Amino acid sequence: MLATDPLVNEYFPHYLPSEEELSVTEKLVAGKPQLQEQLQEFVAINADVKATLRRFCWQAKQDGLQGAACAEEAVKLLEMCWEKRVMLGLN
Repeated sequence: MLATDPLVNEYFPHYLPSEEELSVTEKLVAGKPQLQEQLQEFVAINADVKATLRRFCWQAKQDGLQGAACAEEAVKLLEMCWEKRVMLGLN
């Protein structure tokens, strides 16, 4: 996935979230049980929750966010994804 992709590691390592950013994101999601359930059941890419959260953090980092702000934005993006899935009847 992203963390092991040689092109990502060579050209875009600045977009890879730190373990701390991922940890904060996981804690924020854990505080929202319904969101966590939707992530695990419907949103997770290849049933890999950590890789999926890494992708949402990646997007937040592309938007110029770091640290806790990155984690908070990643959760907002995940919530938007979930809302769109519900709206489109994909769950």
